Amino acid sequence: MLIKAPCVLNTKNSCDLDLRNIFMLVILMNGHKDGHCTFEDVLLASRMVDSNRSRAKKRAEKFLGDETCVRGTDEDRVYLSSLQKRFVHNLCEMDEEHLNDYKVFRNELIARTALHHGDISNKTLAKIFHMEERQIKR
Repeated sequence: MLIKAPCVLNTKNSCDLDLRNIFMLVILMNGHKDGHCTFEDVLLASRMVDSNRSRAKKRAEKFLGDETCVRGTDEDRVYLSSLQKRFVHNLCEMDEEHLNDYKVFRNELIARTALHHGDISNKTLAKIFHMEERQIKR
């Protein structure tokens, strides 16, 4: 099954970007096409990022406070932001196997960005993804 996810990132659309929140948003938006989900769904998505319960709960709270991913919350619902508006319709199909693990998703996004931009240095990729240059070299 193919899933909609960001194609590439650049310095313009990654300024205040938390890749873990984007990973959770992609999972939640593809699971709930209407843009609504529950707090339990957010907790399950955060457990895919970090298997530790206490850290996953903190990650879920951070996700709920992120205005780029969440439009608002109700008593038992979370209203998600649009992926298309966030990435200016720069979405593409990604295999479902890339969403089984956060690191696989991140590495796929780094590879797509490097292929799209062609001649791009590891330093620039590190700046786009808010990582260290040695992490990109792997």
